[in-house]
Amino acid sequence: MKTKLTIQEKLKDLRVERSLTLEQLAAETKFPKLHLIPMKQMS
Repeated sequence: MKTKLTIQEKLKDLRVERSLTLEQLAAETKFPKLHLIPMKQMS
């Protein structure tokens, strides 16, 4: 049985897979870095 990933986990996996920094992810997604930091801390 597959375990479903949370949005935060999936986003982190994609960010790491693509070798993106948090700043690059913020620029590409148009999400302020401030909104992404709590996601990073959860991992």
